[in-house]
Amino acid sequence: MFVMTEAEQSNSAESVKEHSLAALRMLCDVARICNEPAGLPSIGRSTLKRVCAFNGWFAGRLHVVDDLGVLRVEAAETTNDAPPGAATSLNEIEAALLDEVATSGETIWQRTAFPERGGGAVTAVCAPVRTNGTVLGALTLLSESRPPPRDEVRWAVETVATHFAGVIERRTLDRALAEAIGEEQQRLGRDLHDSVSQELTGVALVGDSIAKRLIAAGSAEAEGVRQMSANIRHALGSIRQINEGLLPINLDQGGLAYAIARMAKAVNEQSEIRIWVRGNTPRVPSTIARELFLITNEAVRNAVAHAEGSFVEIRWIPSERGGERFLTLEINDDGNGVPDGPGYQLGRGLSIMRHRASVIDGSLEVSHREGGGTTVRCSIPLQADEPEPSDDDEEATL
Repeated sequence: MFVMTEAEQSNSAESVKEHSLAALRMLCDVARICNEPAGLPSIGRSTLKRVCAFNGWFAGRLHVVDDLGVLRVEAAETTNDAPPGAATSLNEIEAALLDEVATSGETIWQRTAFPERGGGAVTAVCAPVRTNGTVLGALTLLSESRPPPRDEVRWAVETVATHFAGVIERRTLDRALAEAIGEEQQRLGRDLHDSVSQELTGVALVGDSIAKRLIAAGSAEAEGVRQMSANIRHALGSIRQINEGLLPINLDQGGLAYAIARMAKAVNEQSEIRIWVRGNTPRVPSTIARELFLITNEAVRNAVAHAEGSFVEIRWIPSERGGERFLTLEINDDGNGVPDGPGYQLGRGLSIMRHRASVIDGSLEVSHREGGGTTVRCSIPLQADEPEPSDDDEEATL
């Protein structure tokens, strides 16, 4: 029978205490990361990096159930000490675990062969990411520690999975809200065009007819009726502007490219600031196109209203990082630039832009532009079936 000495018991208790505190610090960091206004892939990578550092895991992945009910990789992290071929071996290990976790909804800890570790074995953990009994995804991690895991490690992994569930649920709600807002705006836009605008047009035409008869009769009331018709037409112009704001993207009329060109043309006509577009505007799903347009519109309007510059440049930049494709929207101006100092707070418009980027799994940064001015940069991941924009840098003045 093995009996621990008093010194060994003290060291063991101290070790548990230190590890528990490390778990709490890691979970505090994870909670902060998961509450940042960023897209799920970015949050997933940052969280996995912190989790791997906590307990010596050398590889981790976040899987999310897609619209077809299939688990697909949303974020991945491999540490510097991971062996060659770790990603391939993780694929093989996950294939056996994911189905079981999706079915059972329970966390699995398993010791499995890992040839890349010199013929040895590693511990794989696969935890369900779930909310209200529904599995939304799975968290998988690899380490060299032997099961069974310490209680604080098991608790930490399951708590991280719970944080991921909150992020996925928030993304789903944000997207549903954005789609609902878009549909309601389309309905309002159609109603304004089909009812209010048509009725006002009819009233203006009747006013024109009455004014002509009054003029022919030499009535002093003719000028008042004519002015009424002019006011109605001015109101119709205001309604058209509101309608354009409610329906910024029309996929039947050029989609995102047409909407940005129309916005740029309006700014060029209304101010001394010139707008340029570099690169080909991408073809993306309507939900993504709408958010990208609204981010662009907000950044351009901010530059026109506050930057006191002479131009705004809109750039579309395709790139690839770690085998993943990205699209970056970059808006540059040569104005005053953003204020310096830690006390600077994002205005409401910039906060909204950052939220819009997170809805489409993107990230948004605002920084000083080299040479003076401001750069707003929004980067989003591209799915495999989404076309990549041209990297053509021809300048198009609109």
